[in-house]
Amino acid sequence: MTKKNKDVELLKLNLEHAIDHGVDFENRIIRITGAIGSPSPLDTEDSYFDFNTLDFALTRMEKEDPIKRITIRINSFGGECYEALAIIGRMKASPCEIVTEGFGAIMSAATLILMAGDIRKLSKYCISMFHEIGYGVAGQHESIKEQVLQSEKELKLWASYYESFSNKSVRFWLSKMKKKEYYPTPKQMLEFGAIDEII
Repeated sequence: MTKKNKDVELLKLNLEHAIDHGVDFENRIIRITGAIGSPSPLDTEDSYFDFNTLDFALTRMEKEDPIKRITIRINSFGGECYEALAIIGRMKASPCEIVTEGFGAIMSAATLILMAGDIRKLSKYCISMFHEIGYGVAGQHESIKEQVLQSEKELKLWASYYESFSNKSVRFWLSKMKKKEYYPTPKQMLEFGAIDEII
């Protein structure tokens, strides 16, 4: 198989994967549903959305029109924090205006993805949820101590990202994230400056 044929086959696979994972190239809509991240062999989750899917979709849409608006519609209970940060970084690197719209569930890592849009909208029927960082550790005592310290740093860093996408302080977001689970209403999300509009 020639390099050109390999490239065509790879493009075809990427297109099929993107379409299967909710990308509508014609209308410039990307849907993030299910868990954020990639499945592990033991996962039973049916639906996943990862950085590669977003990057492929954005790259193709930006090539077709580097200015025209792109909409990202989200319905997710959250997932991997690092994957969410990669998605947000790629969104912010796009030259296109990105509208994020939340429906159903916007929870955990999905909250920050929603808040990172240039224009942020939330359905009045949506349930949002913030919570303290979760993790599992194993290994040597000193290694576990380092992992706990790193998790505490990441909690503060995550709160600083919330601050940058809202009108509330790091202290405010930490007070909400240190609860087991915090469920603000769409109206509260608007008051916090976490969204721009309730739809």
